[in-house]
Amino acid sequence: MSIAHFINALQQRHYELDLEIQLLARSSSADDVQIKLLKLKKLQLKDRLDRIRAEAQPSASR
Repeated sequence: MSIAHFINALQQRHYELDLEIQLLARSSSADDVQIKLLKLKKLQLKDRLDRIRAEAQPSASR
């Protein structure tokens, strides 16, 4: 799997987590703990995406 495909897969998962969080937040039986855990996963995924993108970009000092 190329880096571009891997990044796309992670972006898709980030989007899916966002949708899941939105649906849970609208639910009358929303579990705050579950929502917080999903938000944490989403944030960790975003951080991972940022690191991968930074590593994939050629450095200006090279």
